[in-house]
Amino acid sequence: MEVIVHAAEIYARGDYTVIVDGIVGPWMLDHFRVLTRHPDPPPVHNLILRPSREVALDRATARTGPDDLTDEEPITTMWYQFSHLGELEDHVIDSSIQTSEQTLAAVRDAVGTATFRLR
Repeated sequence: MEVIVHAAEIYARGDYTVIVDGIVGPWMLDHFRVLTRHPDPPPVHNLILRPSREVALDRATARTGPDDLTDEEPITTMWYQFSHLGELEDHVIDSSIQTSEQTLAAVRDAVGTATFRLR
């Protein structure tokens, strides 16, 4: 995670918008919060794309790639880990009824605001 954060910081300081796409749980955010403590910190946003449990299961089990996670138990476990985020709950985008294009637009709009910034 430290390597990802360091690479993201280098690109961000070069005026690139960097998106770390993956499972980044609240328990990993301290790696990114380090960036916010610099004298001239790059903007660091945390957006959680969280469809409903049913939609998450439907999407995951419909995957067909050889390395895709499609087993219901780990998917459900992961969904529950992101279901109650406390102070980060306002960082959630419910993508249940969005197309991928609509979700991308929501992410772009969110990064244009300070709403999802890590503090």
